[in-house]
Amino acid sequence: MNAKGQLTSPLSVEEQERFCRCEEIVEEGMPTFVEVGNALLEIRDSRLYRQDYSTFEEYCGKRWKMSGSHAHRLVDAARVVANLSDSPTGELPTSERQVRPLTQLESAEQQREAWNKAVEAADNGSPTAAEVQRAAAHEAYMRRQRGVCDIIATTPPRKLSAREIERKELRSELREKCHQLVELFNQIDTPGEGRALLSDLDAFLKSHENKAAGESERQAASNAN
Repeated sequence: MNAKGQLTSPLSVEEQERFCRCEEIVEEGMPTFVEVGNALLEIRDSRLYRQDYSTFEEYCGKRWKMSGSHAHRLVDAARVVANLSDSPTGELPTSERQVRPLTQLESAEQQREAWNKAVEAADNGSPTAAEVQRAAAHEAYMRRQRGVCDIIATTPPRKLSAREIERKELRSELREKCHQLVELFNQIDTPGEGRALLSDLDAFLKSHENKAAGESERQAASNAN
């Protein structure tokens, strides 16, 4: 039983050895967050704490005076650093605070991209936590934008109705006629003739607008019924 009187399963000899090795790393390597994070990861995922503690968080609090949230941050940071091990910059984070913004990114690829940009932007090649935060936020924004573009690119166009196709063809024809009309106006020398033609065109457009409005009202009434 553990301190709370709960039944626990004993550790095997091999697990006890692993547990001792991990605790030595945690105890001796507190300043080196990567090693500590990896040791805590093994203790957590293999439940090496279970002989004396009910939960990983209880183990961290009582054994190391460490909050469960901080322990999980160290584990997440160690995982991110492993993803950055092949970074082309050759520079790796030196503190958990530097890594923390990268843990919010979805993939190892995003983490590497954001870290590389932060290193390149830093004056001395060692970015601060704030600089990494900005790079991570930018990478997350760009990934969302690329996702939206991918959705748009892969969404099939809506099939047009026969009426919509007809109206599209008419608009194209009208656009062509307008270009021709402009050319004709340029050939007219008498201003009066140009104004008369414009008056006729204005009357036609008003008639067309009234006709279109009437069709829209009838369509709306039909849909309502």
